[in-house]
Amino acid sequence: VADAADNLAVEDPGWSLDQVQARATAAWNAVLGRIAVGGGSPSQQRTFTTALYHSLLDPDVVSDDNGEYPGPDGRVHRSAGNHYANFSEWDIYRSEIQLVSLVAPKQAGDMVQSLVDDGTQNGWLPKWAIVGGDESQMNGDSADPIIADAYAFGVRDFDVHRALAEMVKGATENETGHGLEIERQYLSQYLSQHFVPADSLDLTSIDYSIGGSVTLEYAIDDFAIARMALALGDHAVYESMMQRAHNWEYLFNPATGYLQARAEDGSFPAGPAFATSQFEPGGQLGFEEGNAIQYTWAVPQDLSGLAALMGGDAATVGRLDTFFTSLNATRYQPYDWAGNEPSLWTPWEYDYVGAPEKAQATVRTIADELYADAPVDEPGNDDLGAISSWYVWAALGLYPVTPGTGDLALASPLFPTVSLLLPDGHRLVEHAPAASAFDPYVHSLTVTGVTR
Repeated sequence: VADAADNLAVEDPGWSLDQVQARATAAWNAVLGRIAVGGGSPSQQRTFTTALYHSLLDPDVVSDDNGEYPGPDGRVHRSAGNHYANFSEWDIYRSEIQLVSLVAPKQAGDMVQSLVDDGTQNGWLPKWAIVGGDESQMNGDSADPIIADAYAFGVRDFDVHRALAEMVKGATENETGHGLEIERQYLSQYLSQHFVPADSLDLTSIDYSIGGSVTLEYAIDDFAIARMALALGDHAVYESMMQRAHNWEYLFNPATGYLQARAEDGSFPAGPAFATSQFEPGGQLGFEEGNAIQYTWAVPQDLSGLAALMGGDAATVGRLDTFFTSLNATRYQPYDWAGNEPSLWTPWEYDYVGAPEKAQATVRTIADELYADAPVDEPGNDDLGAISSWYVWAALGLYPVTPGTGDLALASPLFPTVSLLLPDGHRLVEHAPAASAFDPYVHSLTVTGVTR
């Protein structure tokens, strides 16, 4: 009660709704104004700004103004900054945390420090941090790419060495005696045979089978740890984690040319990669919220390796063309599901196999046809800003395909002018005078003012 009264005294000292509204409006305008777009229609500008706003709503502050918050260990802790919770981790590591890191780096640093503190207090990094605990939803160990993404995009205001130590612990030590909060399920199987058996159930979330998808997630997580270790000069961790980042290759089935979940004895299922006989509530056997075709493209850390196994760039482009026959299929169809996170990076993957014009066209079609200036304005559940953040990047013509790196794939900007205020005070400015909703193709690109 005392803390609540103190919060009120700090945040609304004059008991004035007008003052609270004015401060909130000024704060939001300041952060939203860090990306200024010019041109386009009023509807496009509203769609863009709404998506940016949604991308920045969560995670949210859960500590009092004096820094106190309930920790996952059941004790009250005091944070030096703001403590954040309500992380939709599996969703936001693919594009949202990178956006937050660019436009709100101080908040991003507090968010990452919150995850690290939760890991220290609870013994393990959370999978889905909530107030005073871990909801532990979805497969994978997504705190790893969130931390590495923030670091790659310039966020430094957190304990980076403790963060790496927590990441390595979760990737190398089996968690026991911790109830339903398990950072890496089936870690022993993953380490010993390089994949998790197809029918392994998600023990901490909805009981979908996750063997294939969690193997791919762990390989991405390991890559993120490797990148973080390299940045901090820990070459031993970098080498070991980079080797593990290739574990996705164990799921490649030469008979079908796709990634598939394997049985415990190592065998692939008979027949085609996409089989209706393997349907279950979560999707296809072995894949949480998806199927083998959709998850085949979940190798953002090694797209050249995937293309090589598929028979080269031309063959891979052909498979992507087929994949984008439908743009927002469900988990029960072998096509793009733009409204769900595992497909967010896939249209940008054309860039990596020599077909940038197809990345430009596909990204623009998804943005134009599946997003709108309307109450129901997105292709799926926003998942605390994840789907909205994809649209922001799409409108900029840029996308962070590879977790743990600061690299951006290119499509085409929606607006003729874009100005992004970077954390160091510099600006990233895009001039695209011929940009329009009807012309997604870039004919030439000139980069100026780059310093290293």
